Amino acid sequence: MADLLERAVQAAEAACRVVPLLDGATVTPVAVSENVVFQASCDGVPVAALRVPRPGYRTVTELASELAWLAALDAAGVAAPRPIAQLHGPPGLVDTRDGPVVVVSWTAGEVGAGDSDDPASFERLGEVAAQLQNHARRWRPPPWFRRWRWDAGALVGPHAHWGSYQLACASSSERRLMDRAAERVASMLDAVDEMLLIHSDLRAANVVRTQSSALVPIDFDDAGFAHPMADLAGALSFLEDAPHCEERAAAWIRGYGRRARIEERWLARVWPLVVARRLALTGWSASRVDSEVAGALGRSFVEGTLAVCDALLAGRLKPLDVPASLESSESAS
Repeated sequence: MADLLERAVQAAEAACRVVPLLDGATVTPVAVSENVVFQASCDGVPVAALRVPRPGYRTVTELASELAWLAALDAAGVAAPRPIAQLHGPPGLVDTRDGPVVVVSWTAGEVGAGDSDDPASFERLGEVAAQLQNHARRWRPPPWFRRWRWDAGALVGPHAHWGSYQLACASSSERRLMDRAAERVASMLDAVDEMLLIHSDLRAANVVRTQSSALVPIDFDDAGFAHPMADLAGALSFLEDAPHCEERAAAWIRGYGRRARIEERWLARVWPLVVARRLALTGWSASRVDSEVAGALGRSFVEGTLAVCDALLAGRLKPLDVPASLESSESAS
């Protein structure tokens, strides 16, 4: 952990030296997970977010692809962090001796879309997801564009991107239950009807409410190709076993539907995507013990995963429907 942070600090400081906007900036680590994220400040004012990936976690092409989408969002007037220019090289991606560093504008404001117990906050998350997805449908990425594909194998397969959920199992019975759930979601997601470039981690912690009350998505590190409703699974991260999960999902769908069309066939994918992501997060928590967030989850998180898996297998997760208000508005248009 200490070596990871020391290397990341050196990389972040080196990046600041070749970014004119960050001349003389101080860097402060704010998060450690797949990446070390820094806040870069000039005269005490936050100016940029710097992200240093763990060695081998991302290729330079994948990082450049993320920045290409951010630049396209900015050009289209969609709120998102902007790549920051450097002296030599492409905006937002600095090559240092200690690895690549992503450098984007700092988004000032309050983290979150509102009270997590208030359905309106999930409606707002749905709206933000729809705005990003609307852009992704129109945009044509460059030929070299490469981002992960968040299919069943990437979430719950033997080579899952975030590690195997099996690492968290304390007994053979727990492993059998999670294995059965993983097999079920894999079969339900095997022939997804649409894969789209999405944010993939659009939960409250990755949205900032600015002084003007605009909601700005941040942290596009997990952006990749996935089913459109995978952004709903992202919004429910760490809340899959919490009370009122179904009401939150319904609220997110209402918000999304105000900004983009919802295909009814997508809704059959929601709970498999939610459970698949919960299993993926369980693998992440077991394989990222040096992460402050993962380390704090503990045994109760695994027990929640078991409960969610059991609910899926027992058919206790209620099917979701397109809200009547959205159906009527579509039929009238």
